[in-house]
Order: sequence, then structure tokens, then C-alpha cells
Amino acid sequence: MCRPLACLLLFLLTFASARPLGATSLAPVDFDYLVKEAEVVVLAETLSVESRWTGAGDARHIATFARVRVVEAAKGAPPAEMVLQFSGGTVDGETMTVSGLPQLSPGRREILFIRGNGTHLCPLVGFWHGRLAVLESRAGGTARVALQDGRSLVTIEQVGQGGAQPGRLAKAEDAPTAMTVSQLLSAVRERVARQATATP
Repeated sequence: MCRPLACLLLFLLTFASARPLGATSLAPVDFDYLVKEAEVVVLAETLSVESRWTGAGDARHIATFARVRVVEAAKGAPPAEMVLQFSGGTVDGETMTVSGLPQLSPGRREILFIRGNGTHLCPLVGFWHGRLAVLESRAGGTARVALQDGRSLVTIEQVGQGGAQPGRLAKAEDAPTAMTVSQLLSAVRERVARQATATP
């Protein structure tokens, strides 16, 4: 059980982002929004995940820190490694849960749309919508992309439609129609360029 004032702080932080967010109910999110709102978009591999207490006084709460290696950047100029801070986690048997937050796992690669790291409940735009899973190939072939709920990402229009509950992820060979990682990253770069030249 989290401390009352710490919980209140987390609740307020939920609504402090540029676009109102709820832990389980979000305003509509699409690909254009994710790209526009993200400070950086990266293909990243999670190296380690650790939960610990952070903050001071009434603002003290549990947070989970995921150290990721940037494999490739499609927007922004991130460092080679980043530590992403997610609210919630378990420390010494005490658990603080924020429903709907994605959980990164060591050894997995994902495409992450990152914004407000360390200042928001979740460092990903649109909570789980800002994390696209990478479907690895059994034989080291072409990697493909899936939504958080495990469904293959076949078109850009599917972005923002996936559910919060993580789904079973197939191998790339089991999802032959899914977009490749290269196609998705190219689509991000194209959208970044289009947004940069759009009339305000």
C-alpha cells in the first residue's frame, strides 16, 4: 500500500502531462500524435530493470528504473544508454502499482516513443501505446513489429488501438505480414520530416 500523500502526488502527476492521461483510460492516440509528442523515438534493448524508493518526504515513492541501450534513433539525438523511470514497482515486499504502465524486460528490444523521462508517471507517450514490441526472428532474420497486446502491426493506422494488457509475442516468422522494424523506423523519420515542414 502506498503512502496517502505519495499516491496523491502520483495522481496529480498523471494529469500534469501535455495531454490528459489516465492510468487505464487515455485520450485517443495515433501514430501522428506519438511521433509529434515524443522527444526521442528509439529502437532500444533493455539491459536491466530495478525498483527502488525515490523522492523525499511526502513525495517519497517507489519507482522502477529501466536501463536501455539505444540501438537506433529515428527521432532526436539520445545518448547511447538511457535510464527510464516508471512510477511504481516492488521493494522489500511493498508494492506500488500504476495500472496500465508498460513493463520493460531485460534482453528484449522495443521501439519506444519517449517524453518527460523522470517528470511523468510514465516516460512513454500514451503509456502502453508508446511501446511497440519487436518480434525477433528465430534464425536472425528480419525483425518485425507488434503492439503491446501481441497483435501484429500491419499498418500505421493500428498504432493507438492496442490494449494495455501485454499479450503473447510471436516470432517474426509467425507474423509475415507485420511491418519490419526498418519500415516502422522509416515511417517515423518520414512523419518527423512532414511535421517539421507543416504549417503551424
